[in-house]
Amino acid sequence: MIPKDRILMALNHEYPDRIPKHCSFTPEIAKEFKSIFKISDDNPYSLDLLFGHDFLQYEIGFGKVWGLEDNTEITFGKKDIFYDEYGIGWKKVHYQNGSYIEMVHHPLAKDVDLIENLELPNVSTKSYKELEVLIKKYGDYYGIMGGISSTIFEPAWYLRGQQQFLIDLIENPEMADNLMTKILDYHLNISKKMVEMGADLIFLGDDVGTQDRPMISREMIHKFLTPKYSTITSELRKINSDVKFAFHCCGYIDHLLPELIEAGVDIVQVLQPGSVNFIDVKKKFGKNISFWGGIDVQKLIPDASLQEVVAAIRFALEVLGENGGYIMGMTHNVQPGPRAIENTIMSYYAIEKYGNYKRSA
Repeated sequence: MIPKDRILMALNHEYPDRIPKHCSFTPEIAKEFKSIFKISDDNPYSLDLLFGHDFLQYEIGFGKVWGLEDNTEITFGKKDIFYDEYGIGWKKVHYQNGSYIEMVHHPLAKDVDLIENLELPNVSTKSYKELEVLIKKYGDYYGIMGGISSTIFEPAWYLRGQQQFLIDLIENPEMADNLMTKILDYHLNISKKMVEMGADLIFLGDDVGTQDRPMISREMIHKFLTPKYSTITSELRKINSDVKFAFHCCGYIDHLLPELIEAGVDIVQVLQPGSVNFIDVKKKFGKNISFWGGIDVQKLIPDASLQEVVAAIRFALEVLGENGGYIMGMTHNVQPGPRAIENTIMSYYAIEKYGNYKRSA
C-alpha cells in the first residue's frame, strides 16, 4: 500500500496495512541524523523519506515563521534581531542542548489604530512554486499536507503580544475579532490555493491550552474561533470534498475537541502525555475525530530507557489505534537530549513492529 492511500484510509477510520506515521525534528537533531545516515543532499524531505513518513508537509503563512530557526539565509541585524515579513522581531535564544528563536517584537503591540488598516503581505511566487514542485515530485505516492498552522488565534497575539491580546479578548472583543477576521481572510486565500494545486490535507493549528488547563475558555473558542475554522473547512471542501483537515494544539485539549469536531476537523495533533488522558479522549471523541501524536518529547525521548520508550509506544498504539483513526507521531519536534537519537530510532522500530490497528470485537 502506498503512503498516500494509507493516510487517507486511516483518516476515514478504515484499516490500512499499518498505522501511518509522521514526526519532525529540531535542526540539531535533523543535522545529527543526516550525519549518522550520511545524507548530504539538500532535499528538505530527506529524513521524511528515510524514516518512511506517510505524508510530506509544506507551510505558508504565519506558521512558516517557526522554520526560521532552520533557515541559513536569514540575517540577524541590530541587537541580533531578525524581522520577518509580518514585522515580528525574532531573536535566537540558546539553551543547554540547542537554540530556539523567540519573539521579541510585536508590531501591533502599542497602536490599535494600525489594526484597522492592516495589510498582510502577499505570498511570494517562490512559496507556491516550491509547493508545486513538491506535489509534482511526490504527490502521486505520498500524502501532501499544506500548512497554515498558527491559523487564527496565534497570529493575532504574534502581532499584538500574548498578554495584550488575551486582555483584548475581554476588554476590546470587537477589535480582537476584527484582527482575527483579517488573519482568517489571509489564510483562507492561501489554503484555497493549496487545495487547488492538489494538497490532500490542510494543517491548521492554534495553541489554546497550557500544560494542564485551557489558555482560553471553550466559550471564547466557540465565539471567536470555531466559526472561523468552520469557514476554512467548508470553503475548501467546495473546491475538493475529499480534502482532510489536521489541527495542532499542544497541551490540554479537552475543551477544544468538541469545537474542532463541530468545525469539521478530521484529526487533532499532538496528544501530549500528562496533558491528555488517551483513554478518555479516545472513548469520548474517537468515533468523530482521529488522533496524531502521543509520543512524549519532553521527558520520554530525551531521557527514558529504551524499554520505557517501547512501553509508551505500545500503550499509545493499543489505546489510540483501537478501531482506526490514528497516526503515530511525536508530540513536537524531537529535542536534543542525552538519549534523543537512540530513543527516536527505537520509536521507529517499535512503530514498525507493533503498529497495527487493533479492532475491538
